Amino acid sequence: MTRKKKPLPLLEGVTIEAVAAEGKCLFHWDDLVVFVPFCVPGDVCDVQIRRKKHSFAEGEVVRFIKYSNVRVKPFCQHFGVCGGCKWQNLPYEEQLKFKQQQVFDQLSRIGKIELPEFRPILGSVKTQEYRNKLDFGCANKRYLTKEEIEEDRSRYEEIEDNSQSLKNKPAIGFHITGAFDKILPIEKCWLMDDLHNQIRNEVRDYAVANGLSFFDLRAQTGLLRDVIIRNSNTGEWMVIIQFHFSTPLSAEGVFVSPPKLGGARGGLNKGMTDGVSAADQTTPTPPRSALPLGSSKNLGGETVTSEVEQAKALLQHIADKFPQISALMYLDNQKCNDTIGDQDILVFKGNDHIFELMEDLRFKVGPKSFYQTNTEQAYHLYKVARAFALAPMDNGQWTMDRSSSARLLPKGRKNYDYPTSADNYPLSIINYPLIYDLYTGTGTIANFVAKKARQVIGIEYVPEAIEDAKVNSQINGITNTLFYAGDMKDILTDDFIAEHGRPDVIITDPPRAGMHPDVVKTILRAAPQRIVYVSCNPATQARDLHDLDADYRVAAVQPVDMFPHTPHVENVVLLIRR
Repeated sequence: MTRKKKPLPLLEGVTIEAVAAEGKCLFHWDDLVVFVPFCVPGDVCDVQIRRKKHSFAEGEVVRFIKYSNVRVKPFCQHFGVCGGCKWQNLPYEEQLKFKQQQVFDQLSRIGKIELPEFRPILGSVKTQEYRNKLDFGCANKRYLTKEEIEEDRSRYEEIEDNSQSLKNKPAIGFHITGAFDKILPIEKCWLMDDLHNQIRNEVRDYAVANGLSFFDLRAQTGLLRDVIIRNSNTGEWMVIIQFHFSTPLSAEGVFVSPPKLGGARGGLNKGMTDGVSAADQTTPTPPRSALPLGSSKNLGGETVTSEVEQAKALLQHIADKFPQISALMYLDNQKCNDTIGDQDILVFKGNDHIFELMEDLRFKVGPKSFYQTNTEQAYHLYKVARAFALAPMDNGQWTMDRSSSARLLPKGRKNYDYPTSADNYPLSIINYPLIYDLYTGTGTIANFVAKKARQVIGIEYVPEAIEDAKVNSQINGITNTLFYAGDMKDILTDDFIAEHGRPDVIITDPPRAGMHPDVVKTILRAAPQRIVYVSCNPATQARDLHDLDADYRVAAVQPVDMFPHTPHVENVVLLIRR
């Protein structure tokens, strides 16, 4: 016999006190902190408690009695249901205050270290249409809001036809937080240039009008599965459509001999190697055109042929409708999730990449490449990292450990003229630092700082990302970078440092989980003169700073806002050896 739970209370006339983590706000009730979404400090409202623990509770606003003076009207029609932009009801200036305070609280509370005065947070250049990538799921049954559920019930009573229910209508949009199988249909998203709304809605409208099946996330059936849209500051657009054919098809079964892209975060043609010239990289060979579809015989049946023809017709329609798309791609994803890092991606029309510009550098971005999703703000983030890394030392010079086995390149590398002895560096670079770029990704920061470095050594877990990094160096004529792929804790060892030289500067930009403890220990033994720590999670950054505190002091802290209307914030910390 199960124990009957006590009903949770409705708290009337409470005043929201402050902003909390993850975009929520809070107030105190008895001895508990209550977290509430989609409200702002100063709101007076009735809150229904939905979850109660020993030290906190979670609630939901059921009625606003009085709105806060700092509240603004959200500009998106999906606000309050879509969980993406949780702070649209806060003025941007207030968002920046809370983000700066969030960084300070986490570094001081978790890190428990002495902190300098923070630099004012760098707000985003754009607060709307700032993103360069969005991913939309497709579903055969859409998510219904409370209002739509009530509307649906009344429609049942009138027409008595369940097939006409709103919930049976397909949708393209965002996954609802905490519900993998529920897609909120998006009509207009303000995160990206409006052309992306036109492309997404056209895919939806064409699919509905022509009878394409939408994906059933529970049954794992249905043709149209996912739409990824990217753009760049060069004006290029990339669209990737994920299909799910009822019978898995080889690439040659869909289109004959299409160009393939490699594994996770790749974005390279297979023919691209270190030996390809920069000129060849900037003007890649156009992919082969898609050939006519095969017959039902070589595709394995009439049903499959119909699906493939539907997919081809959709792709052709989008290509004709939107000539702005310079890279139109597709894939057949048979997995249980929508990630594409391990999938073969095929080119339908155009290129297999687009380009981003940063100062005089060009960065090749493929369908799996990692690139900061706020292009303009990424530039300011990297400018901070570069300034922290390259600022002159107190004596105006970078000192080298001439006792180490430091050299510019491994033996056998012939495309550099520099000598291997640390005592014989050219005078033009003698005062430039040796930089290690940990978690280098596609080498964005590494190539960005390379002009003022003796050499930049980048390390990244994903091999395909490292290949991207090499290509980006080649594209820009950068010859003093060296990249390695592998697990950071396995690559960055004492032997590795002995071979490649003790770094003057380490730049680290780890994932949200922060650095592995073994990596922190190796950094301490390497003893660089300074560390530049770029983080997308100040909480784990604070933990790592605490571990580095014995040997390094925090000299500067620069928060950078990459994602307006969300609680997420990037932070750059400069550490100087004590």
